[in-house]
Amino acid sequence: MDKKTLINMVNEIAEKTTLRKHLSEKEGTKNSIGKSQFRTLAEVCEKAQFYEEIKLLIEYKTAKGNGWDQKILGDKKCGDVIIDYMEKIRSQSDEKDLMQMLQLFFGYLYWKATVLVSENQAS
Repeated sequence: MDKKTLINMVNEIAEKTTLRKHLSEKEGTKNSIGKSQFRTLAEVCEKAQFYEEIKLLIEYKTAKGNGWDQKILGDKKCGDVIIDYMEKIRSQSDEKDLMQMLQLFFGYLYWKATVLVSENQAS
Protein backbone atom coordinates (compact mmCIF):
# COMPACT_ATOMS: atom_id res chain seq x y z
CA MET A 1 0.00 0.00 0.00
CA ASP A 2 1.25 3.49 -0.77
CA LYS A 3 0.51 6.96 0.60
CA LYS A 4 -1.53 7.99 -2.42
CA THR A 5 -3.93 5.09 -1.85
CA LEU A 6 -4.30 6.09 1.80
CA ILE A 7 -5.05 9.69 0.84
CA ASN A 8 -7.60 8.48 -1.70
CA MET A 9 -9.30 6.45 1.06
CA VAL A 10 -9.43 9.51 3.32
CA ASN A 11 -10.89 11.61 0.51
CA GLU A 12 -13.45 8.88 -0.17
CA ILE A 13 -14.54 8.92 3.47
CA ALA A 14 -14.91 12.71 3.33
CA GLU A 15 -16.90 12.63 0.08
CA LYS A 16 -19.10 9.56 0.52
CA THR A 17 -20.05 9.84 4.20
CA THR A 18 -21.53 12.45 6.48
CA LEU A 19 -18.43 12.49 8.70
CA ARG A 20 -18.11 16.26 8.10
CA LYS A 21 -21.38 16.80 9.95
CA HIS A 22 -20.08 15.01 13.06
CA LEU A 23 -16.69 16.70 13.44
CA SER A 24 -15.85 19.42 15.93
CA GLU A 25 -12.84 21.64 16.58
CA LYS A 26 -12.56 20.76 20.25
CA GLU A 27 -13.06 17.54 22.15
CA GLY A 28 -16.13 15.72 20.91
CA THR A 29 -19.54 15.77 22.52
CA LYS A 30 -22.19 13.07 22.53
CA ASN A 31 -22.88 13.58 18.83
CA SER A 32 -19.54 14.83 17.52
CA ILE A 33 -15.96 13.68 17.15
CA GLY A 34 -13.17 16.03 18.10
CA LYS A 35 -10.82 16.21 15.12
CA SER A 36 -7.80 15.64 17.38
CA GLN A 37 -9.01 12.08 18.07
CA PHE A 38 -7.61 11.10 14.67
CA ARG A 39 -4.20 12.54 15.57
CA THR A 40 -4.32 10.63 18.85
CA LEU A 41 -5.10 7.42 16.95
CA ALA A 42 -2.08 8.02 14.72
CA GLU A 43 0.06 8.32 17.86
CA VAL A 44 -1.45 5.14 19.30
CA CYS A 45 -0.60 3.29 16.07
CA GLU A 46 3.02 4.31 16.52
CA LYS A 47 3.11 2.62 19.93
CA ALA A 48 0.81 -0.35 19.31
CA GLN A 49 2.24 -3.70 18.39
CA PHE A 50 -0.80 -5.35 16.84
CA TYR A 51 -3.62 -4.41 14.49
CA GLU A 52 -6.13 -5.88 16.94
CA GLU A 53 -5.20 -3.23 19.55
CA ILE A 54 -6.32 -0.44 17.24
CA LYS A 55 -9.43 -2.29 16.12
CA LEU A 56 -10.44 -2.91 19.74
CA LEU A 57 -9.91 0.78 20.54
CA ILE A 58 -12.19 1.83 17.67
CA GLU A 59 -14.80 -0.72 18.79
CA TYR A 60 -14.56 0.71 22.31
CA LYS A 61 -14.98 4.29 21.04
CA THR A 62 -18.00 3.21 18.98
CA ALA A 63 -19.63 1.48 21.96
CA LYS A 64 -18.88 4.45 24.22
CA GLY A 65 -20.40 6.92 21.77
CA ASN A 66 -18.99 10.44 21.63
CA GLY A 67 -19.71 10.71 17.92
CA TRP A 68 -18.19 7.37 16.92
CA ASP A 69 -21.65 5.81 17.10
CA GLN A 70 -23.19 8.31 14.67
CA LYS A 71 -24.41 6.85 11.39
CA ILE A 72 -22.34 8.35 8.59
CA LEU A 73 -22.93 5.90 5.73
CA GLY A 74 -26.45 4.54 5.57
CA ASP A 75 -26.90 2.50 8.74
CA LYS A 76 -23.14 2.21 9.37
CA LYS A 77 -21.68 3.93 12.39
CA CYS A 78 -18.56 6.04 12.09
CA GLY A 79 -16.45 3.49 13.98
CA ASP A 80 -17.65 0.68 11.74
CA VAL A 81 -16.80 2.66 8.60
CA ILE A 82 -13.31 3.36 9.96
CA ILE A 83 -12.83 -0.34 10.78
CA ASP A 84 -13.91 -1.23 7.22
CA TYR A 85 -11.16 1.02 5.87
CA MET A 86 -8.67 -0.41 8.37
CA GLU A 87 -9.52 -3.88 7.04
CA LYS A 88 -8.86 -2.67 3.47
CA ILE A 89 -5.50 -1.29 4.57
CA ARG A 90 -4.71 -4.55 6.34
CA SER A 91 -5.54 -6.64 3.27
CA GLN A 92 -3.32 -4.48 1.03
CA SER A 93 -0.34 -4.09 3.40
CA ASP A 94 2.55 -6.26 4.43
CA GLU A 95 2.28 -7.24 8.09
CA LYS A 96 5.55 -5.44 8.88
CA ASP A 97 4.25 -2.17 7.38
CA LEU A 98 0.66 -2.35 8.64
CA MET A 99 1.02 -0.23 11.78
CA GLN A 100 2.87 2.45 9.84
CA MET A 101 0.15 2.47 7.18
CA LEU A 102 -2.52 2.84 9.87
CA GLN A 103 -0.52 5.62 11.49
CA LEU A 104 -0.40 7.46 8.15
CA PHE A 105 -4.12 6.79 7.53
CA PHE A 106 -5.13 8.37 10.85
CA GLY A 107 -2.70 11.23 10.33
CA TYR A 108 -4.25 11.95 6.93
CA LEU A 109 -7.71 11.67 8.49
CA TYR A 110 -6.67 14.31 11.02
CA TRP A 111 -5.53 16.63 8.23
CA LYS A 112 -8.78 16.08 6.33
CA ALA A 113 -10.85 16.59 9.50
CA THR A 114 -9.08 19.91 10.05
CA VAL A 115 -10.01 20.98 6.51
CA LEU A 116 -13.62 19.85 6.95
CA VAL A 117 -14.02 21.62 10.30
CA SER A 118 -12.59 24.80 8.76
CA GLU A 119 -15.01 24.57 5.84
CA ASN A 120 -17.90 23.99 8.25
CA GLN A 121 -16.97 27.09 10.23
CA ALA A 122 -16.72 29.20 7.06
CA SER A 123 -20.19 28.26 5.86
